[in-house]
This record gives sequence, structure tokens and C-alpha cells, in this order.
Amino acid sequence: MTTAMTHPERLKTLQGYLETKRDVLVRIAPKGSDVERIMRVALFEAAKNEKLSQCSPVSVYLSLAKACELDLVAGGVLHRCSLVPRWNKAKSTFEADLMIEYTGLMDLVRRSGEVKNFTARCVRENEEFTHSFSLDGGEMLHHKPCYEGDPGELRMAYAVCEFKDGSKQVEVMRRDQVEAV
Repeated sequence: MTTAMTHPERLKTLQGYLETKRDVLVRIAPKGSDVERIMRVALFEAAKNEKLSQCSPVSVYLSLAKACELDLVAGGVLHRCSLVPRWNKAKSTFEADLMIEYTGLMDLVRRSGEVKNFTARCVRENEEFTHSFSLDGGEMLHHKPCYEGDPGELRMAYAVCEFKDGSKQVEVMRRDQVEAV
């Protein structure tokens, strides 16, 4: 006789546990957040991903608490963040971990109110790119994308953030640095 729970039984257990924590999630979330939606989407993601349904309900709840605090929906079409099942070797079980996607990071940056504009681009082998910094002239970045023919392999990537006070921050990474991340 086996005592292993089926996928539908694990989902029901998870749903029941999250229901007991609903009020706490509402208190964690900023005013006006749709905690019901955050919970519904998380349960839908667990229904699609059996490993996520195998995660301890406490780990799913703790990850959702982070999502609620940031007012991000874990999963769904917009994919601002994801609930990722990770194997905990010490406990011999799956545990959910909240992973904020780049779209979620962009959303958080926009909501901060500190940023006027930001952009990120890839630079290919057959494109013009210059980046320099001097104490007298500040930072200079020039990128001329290749729109005709083969742009070539990825060479580097950069991001530029312009703050409301007019200051700018530039980050440039070589391909090996991007791949390491």
C-alpha cells in the first residue's frame, strides 16, 4: 500500500494551506494589490508543473509572500516572476523559490519613480560599438546596429539607465560575462 499523494491531492493540500495564509499575504502586499490573483496564478502554475506541486506548502507560501510584497504575479502570461521548484538535498524534498524575471525587474524599476528611461541592447560582431570613460568628458557610448546582412555573433550587451535628475548609469558586459550570469 502506498501513501504517496497524487498530483490533485497535493494541489488541494497546497490550496488549503494558502487559504489559511491569505490574510497574512494581504497584510504583506501593498494596498490595492490583487492577492487573490497572485494566489490563483500560483495554483494554476502548480497545476501545470508537477514538481511545483511537490514543493513544501511552506516554501510556496514564503515565495508568494515575497511576490505579494513586491506586487508581482508569479507566472501567467506577463511572467514578472516565477515559482521555481528546487531540490533540497538536505531535506530530500522540493522547495519553491521565487525568481524575479527581467520583466519583473523592469516593472519594479518603473514603479520606483526614480527612473526616467532605461534600455538594454545586444552588440553583434558586425556592428559599430565604442564605449569609453574619462574624468573630463564622462562616459561615452556609441552603437550603430547592423540592419542589413548578417549582424554576426553576440559580442557584448549594455544597459543605460537615465534617472529623473538627468544622471545616467551605463553598464557594459562582454559575452563571457553575460554567459556567466
